[in-house]
Amino acid sequence: MLDVRASRLKRNTNRAHVFYFALHYLLLLCGGVIYSMWPVCC
Repeated sequence: MLDVRASRLKRNTNRAHVFYFALHYLLLLCGGVIYSMWPVCC
């Protein structure tokens, strides 16, 4: 019973880590694009 709960919690935390990593990567990517386009725009 405890093992099932632990594995489920572990799977949820892994999914959350993947989601946060993807979000962080997208923010870095957008920031890099804006930073590289800044001299062109302004």
